[in-house]
Amino acid sequence: MKQYHCLVAGLPEIKLDDTKSPFTLKELKEDLKNELSEKDYSVVHWLFLNHDNKNLLSYLQNKEAGFNDLGDLTASDFDSFLKLLNEEEQPEIPELPDYMRQYLQLTLEEDKKQDDVNQADVLNSLYFSEAVQQKNEFAADWFQLQLNVLNIITALNCRKYELPIENYIVGDNEIARALKTNTGRDFGIGGMFDYFDQVVRISEETDFEKKEKMLDALYWNYLEEKSFFYFFTVERLFVYLLQLQIVERWSVLESGNGKEVFLKMVDEMKGNVQFSDEFNV
Repeated sequence: MKQYHCLVAGLPEIKLDDTKSPFTLKELKEDLKNELSEKDYSVVHWLFLNHDNKNLLSYLQNKEAGFNDLGDLTASDFDSFLKLLNEEEQPEIPELPDYMRQYLQLTLEEDKKQDDVNQADVLNSLYFSEAVQQKNEFAADWFQLQLNVLNIITALNCRKYELPIENYIVGDNEIARALKTNTGRDFGIGGMFDYFDQVVRISEETDFEKKEKMLDALYWNYLEEKSFFYFFTVERLFVYLLQLQIVERWSVLESGNGKEVFLKMVDEMKGNVQFSDEFNV
């Protein structure tokens, strides 16, 4: 297991209640690209793929849409991928993740598309299905936790608004299947998922800002606990990247312009019962 003593030692300490990020995610991404082995960078790269996912969805709606530069793939890349997938049966595209290939192939099969299917949910489901199978056990466990937490929140929201739970659950692990089929108060998973009661409390919180901070606290504390014995490995950098995302997100939301964005997010959530936006890595 490769050690990154200098890189980890040089990272400034960050705390959950920090109001300012010590540097940007973009800067950290460049450092990780330069310092990590190819194998180790592939582990943290899965966190940045979420930005490629959002860029892809924007691209499919509007090819002139702006891209988040935390993603690696460009509009030109997506143009090329779609062209190859449309012209060849099984083209070799090594830079295209398997889950994204599956999603693009679905978009080309017009007869299988359904207007009532949330395309973000489809892409998220494919993304998580592959992410939880990572060879790095720490990363796979993180994606499993995130998937379970957000699926439970989604299921509880569905019950509240009397919506069909099975239409909104992402992925197909044991907890996802229980959420879709079990009608018990705790969906039959209270004893198998340690964070169930905490997630229920988060779901019941009516103040949107407090709810988001409670969710971030759950994630932060989980990461702190699970990474206690990882000191200078890629797992420690994986955790730091996730924690920096939390700090940077709140530093932006609590800024002058960020408050306007935050209020807009709240208004949109009040007026539109959609759950796919919860799946932001």
